[in-house]
Amino acid sequence: MFRFTQILSFILIAFASDVFSQSNVSSPYSRFGIGNLSGNISTEQSAMGGSYVAFSSDNSINFNNPATYSSLKPKSLLFSTSLITQGNEISTNQLNQKTINTHFSQISISMPLNKKIFLSSGILPYSSMGYILDDSEEDQDLGIIDYNYTGEGGFNNYYVGTSMKLHQNFSIGMNASYLFGGISRNKTIEFQDPTIFNIDIEDRINVSGFAFKTGFIFNRDLAEGKKISLAATFQDNSNLQAKRKFLGRTYEINNSSLFFKDTFQNNIDTGSMTLPSEISAGFLYDNTKWLFVANYTMQNWQNYRMEYNNEIESDSLNHSICLSAGIQYTPNYTSPNRYWKTISYRLGARFNKSYLTIIDNPLQERVLTFGLGIPVKKSNTFYNLSLDIGERGLTNNNLFFFSTNTNYKLIKERFIRLSIGITFKGIWFVKRKYD
Repeated sequence: MFRFTQILSFILIAFASDVFSQSNVSSPYSRFGIGNLSGNISTEQSAMGGSYVAFSSDNSINFNNPATYSSLKPKSLLFSTSLITQGNEISTNQLNQKTINTHFSQISISMPLNKKIFLSSGILPYSSMGYILDDSEEDQDLGIIDYNYTGEGGFNNYYVGTSMKLHQNFSIGMNASYLFGGISRNKTIEFQDPTIFNIDIEDRINVSGFAFKTGFIFNRDLAEGKKISLAATFQDNSNLQAKRKFLGRTYEINNSSLFFKDTFQNNIDTGSMTLPSEISAGFLYDNTKWLFVANYTMQNWQNYRMEYNNEIESDSLNHSICLSAGIQYTPNYTSPNRYWKTISYRLGARFNKSYLTIIDNPLQERVLTFGLGIPVKKSNTFYNLSLDIGERGLTNNNLFFFSTNTNYKLIKERFIRLSIGITFKGIWFVKRKYD
């Protein structure tokens, strides 16, 4: 089993950089800030509304709260990966579009080093950008002008974390994350007048740097088979190195071929990006059959900055708040002859106020979640399924979004997200008695 996970780890990590570097979202709202935040939650946590802070299990890796690594059993090893498929329906009062994307969500591994110190490592998507927007206007002197806006890319998070069990009921932990990746915002302006050269603008930002998250978890047994957990995490402002390439060119289209004419701007600047602090708190109650979790997360995106040559770009972002809760029901995990009783059934909900505010309207997301936890004890494998159904944004005749001449209305997104997670459980640092 351990050899199998070693081979699988090598294969997935070898392709991780390429897979995570591709855009895995189709949303006009991803144009702002650093794109859509990925959330970095496992499949089982997603099925319970995304509540993760106090969630701990010896069969699951909670990479969002490093203190939970201490829930692993001695000499055990966990390897986890998941795949997400998301379908989006994007609509205004006049337009409707459907998209679908599939991508890896995370690859992670966790193990104990001794009875008190535990280790975890993995790679996760941090944010993603992907959008295509078209607009047009008619100018009295220049005629009809067509605008096209596109964006792609994202940031990734490679982390190494450790947890220390200070007491039977109390653990602390820290994740050291290396954030890296790039996002591109491109714009073309085309004139129907053939005597006027068209304009192409490429604006790409690459970042790299470290971020640190700390966490704790306190467990208390209330009675036999019943316990509560209280947990919290904190991540301070993170300063990343940034490199920006801005390229502006004119071009013309001749016989369906594009020919670049002149470069009117070509700048490569170095600067910095500041990601804001984040604080989360969570609660868990577990009585063997029933498990209840709740979560609160706040991040102050007013502290977000992009700085080049003493010029600061803040993108007018605000506080983001996420509230989530979920339940899990497992009839009888140790049932020897009724397999359906060993399955965990999950339900949850999430409300998220994004860091975006469009025309004094905070962008809000509302999600219902469902899921299953399916153990295969003979192979020490755990399959988790999660289905998220949600929406964000709104449409309103009196409000406008992202347009030069207010033809585009505010946009509503409805989405269905299916996550499939697999966790392999092996043995660590145990010598075989027989070959």
